Amino acid sequence: MNLSSLKLRMPRLKQRDLTFIILGISILLGVAWYFYMFNPTRDRITELDTQISNLEAEVSQGEIAQANLPELEASLARAKQARDDFLAELPQESEVANLLESFRQEAEANNVVLASINRSSSRTDSIENVRALGFSLSTTGDYASTMGFLASLETLKRFTKLSSVSFAVQSDGSTDNPDLNTSYDLDVFVYTGSVGE
Repeated sequence: MNLSSLKLRMPRLKQRDLTFIILGISILLGVAWYFYMFNPTRDRITELDTQISNLEAEVSQGEIAQANLPELEASLARAKQARDDFLAELPQESEVANLLESFRQEAEANNVVLASINRSSSRTDSIENVRALGFSLSTTGDYASTMGFLASLETLKRFTKLSSVSFAVQSDGSTDNPDLNTSYDLDVFVYTGSVGE
C-alpha cells in the first residue's frame, strides 16, 4: 500500500469543514482546560488565601500576646507574691495549739466559760498545701458575753471560717439575763507546705 492510494481514499475536506473541526477541538480543549486546570487552580488559590488570612490572624494574635508578655509576667509575679503573702498569714499545722489557746484567751476576755473544744470533720474542700481542720466549741455565758465572744471569732484573720452557731437558754426563766449554752462550728485553715514553693 503506498501513499498515493491512501490519499485517494480520504475524502477531501473543505476549508469550512476544517475550520469547524479546529474550532470544535479548540472548544473541547478550552472546556477541558477550564474544568481540569483553571478551576482546581482557582480553588487552590482560594484555599491558600484563606490559610494565609488565618495565619496572618494568628501572627497578629501572637504579636499582641508577645507585646502583653511583660505585663502578664508582672501579673504572674504579683499573683505569686499575693499567694505567698496569704500563705504566710496562715498558721502552720504545728501552730494549732497556739490557736486553741487563743480561743481560750478570747473566751476569758469576754467573760464566757469555754466548756469544750472538740475536733470535728471539716466542711470545706481541700486546697493545695492548705488543710482545713474542723473544730466545735461550746461556751456558757450571758447574752452580752456570748455576743462579744462570737464577734471575736468573726473578726479572726482569714484562716478561720465560722460555719454555724447554735444557742440554748440555760435558765428556768427566773432571770432577765439567762446564761446561754452556745455551740460554734468552725474550720481552721492551716498551711501544710513551705512558704515560697
